[in-house]
Amino acid sequence: MLKCHPRLLIGLALVTCCLRVAAAFGQSGTAALSGTVVDPNGAVVPGAEITIRNSATTIKRQTIAGDEGNFTVSLLPPGTYSVAARREGFSPLEI
Repeated sequence: MLKCHPRLLIGLALVTCCLRVAAAFGQSGTAALSGTVVDPNGAVVPGAEITIRNSATTIKRQTIAGDEGNFTVSLLPPGTYSVAARREGFSPLEI
């Protein structure tokens, strides 16, 4: 069980956070955003609610981090996105 002080931030260290634009023979016009949610000590944070928001359109996509803190959101139109993570016991964080 994950124990931490409620005032700790989710260190949304999106270790693998990269906006990967899919490239095949032609360009597909979509991207995927993946990452890992960790606390300030580097421990993974499973079950974090992830919200990805397109800065230009304000369209949101949501997912839940898996057992190892990993998440992926696919089929995103290319653009600039903010990523927010929330989990009970942690302060929310948006980057």
